[in-house]
Amino acid sequence: MSISTIIGICGCSASGKTSLASGLLKLLNHRAGVISLDAYYKPFTDLAPQERKKINFDHPSSFDFELFENHIKAIRQGHHIKFPVYSFEEQRRKTKTIDFFPTSITIIDGILLYHVPAIRDLFDIKLFIDSSEKMRKRRRIERDMLERNLPLEFILTLYNRDVLPMSEKYVLPQKAFSDIILDGDASKETLLGEAASKLSKYMGNDGRYTNG
Repeated sequence: MSISTIIGICGCSASGKTSLASGLLKLLNHRAGVISLDAYYKPFTDLAPQERKKINFDHPSSFDFELFENHIKAIRQGHHIKFPVYSFEEQRRKTKTIDFFPTSITIIDGILLYHVPAIRDLFDIKLFIDSSEKMRKRRRIERDMLERNLPLEFILTLYNRDVLPMSEKYVLPQKAFSDIILDGDASKETLLGEAASKLSKYMGNDGRYTNG
């Protein structure tokens, strides 16, 4: 039996996953903790900065799925973990880690949460945010310029070379494995309300997974 209920929020880049995770955290009165798959990129510390710019960070091969799987298994059993910290500015894993102590609910967001079958099966409830390509592109540009301090030309190069093709090849097919599909073009408030309403059908008053 799982000690912590694991809720996944999957979707293409800039579909609203992080915003939804934060909203659910507040709704749950901090009975939940949040982790992102973004923290589990491979270290890439052996590569020079110019070489790291060539990496396709939207391809499954860029993620440390072995560590990610081990950490989810530990969280399910209520064990403390130290998850890695990834620097998007330097495009490498940092040496420091962050302590994570499981609560009754753990929310995990990421673009490829359900890609690996063994990891997919560790999620109690699987959400997918389905948003239009036009909306995702606009949000991606705004986020990467404001939050990650990346130049527009570089953002567009990555989007057209990596983000969009990988979304179509790897991310969107994961809708088939999802329990709940949400409208990612809706406002943040509407998206949160829809997610909360649909999640309530899977969870008891104590926040535990009840298998719908």
